Amino acid sequence: MRKSMKTRKRIASVLCICMMCGAGMTAGAQEKVYEIKMTSTDPGTTVWHTEHLAMADRIRERTDGHVDIQFYGNGEMLVYDEGIEAVMSDASVFYFTDPSLFVDYCPQLKTICAPYLWENYAEVETFNESELYQNILAEAASQNLHAVSPLTVVGTRHILADKPITSVEDCKGLAIRVPGSEIYVDTFDAFGCNYQGLPFSEVYSALETGMISAVEITAGNLVGLRPDESMKGDKYYSLNCHMVNLAGIWCGEGFWNSLPEEYQQIITEEIAVSTKAINKTVDDNAEMDLKAIEDLGITIVEVPDKTSFQDAVAGMNEKMADWDEISAKVREIREAQ
Repeated sequence: MRKSMKTRKRIASVLCICMMCGAGMTAGAQEKVYEIKMTSTDPGTTVWHTEHLAMADRIRERTDGHVDIQFYGNGEMLVYDEGIEAVMSDASVFYFTDPSLFVDYCPQLKTICAPYLWENYAEVETFNESELYQNILAEAASQNLHAVSPLTVVGTRHILADKPITSVEDCKGLAIRVPGSEIYVDTFDAFGCNYQGLPFSEVYSALETGMISAVEITAGNLVGLRPDESMKGDKYYSLNCHMVNLAGIWCGEGFWNSLPEEYQQIITEEIAVSTKAINKTVDDNAEMDLKAIEDLGITIVEVPDKTSFQDAVAGMNEKMADWDEISAKVREIREAQ
């Protein structure tokens, strides 16, 4: 999609600020301070935001204040196309987002986000250490994309709607919000939904006005969304498990290489610790989140037979880059658990 001149100027001005921040100097000591803007579409109430704040504090302490990671959540700045452009322009930016947004630079990053590929976070953690994933990251690096973090699991995505959704047939014509990412658009197109790409910050009002009647969302984010206030009538959260939600922290390879090796090591170590903590906490909170959803007056709908959903996306998945190799590796990991 072509950007307007106004949008291009806005991106350019923000990138300029980010690049200047990356070259900041401490007063008096005249030592370089690396100010890094970490952006996300997620609200500040999430488990991962809290953990990332603690991570930034540890990094700041270990670098004597010379690496200062500053957070901008809820889509406040540089997300989606703007975030991608910031990363690929080597701005002083860490973008916490879905890997599939970088499909144009590394197609396999979309494949690893495919619906019904994963079953749990333990599979993802094992895949992080695999030679196959390291090769994917090497391909990404050759296109100037650096994975600052291992793959992070921020929950499993299900469908909140004004009716139970237990098969693809129930999805036909469903007015549902999806993130602005190709993998979600493709998935819900395959399900037959009337999908709309909206920023998460606009979902509450879209539900309130009736623009949409459904949202695909993790349980943890649903609780913070408060659909009991915005949605009218009956509300159902159907556990169709269409996607284990992967995310990661990304920056430009050129920007990463501009950081001193000592700081690279510290950042890598602390982000790895945070990723493990996020994965475990999100998994530990799963039952508690479902109970909180029920407390909001939302009916939980079990979906024991997911075959119709899986069949709907099978052809789409098979066309993705290196699908056979990646899906075979995931099956191998699953069978070994």
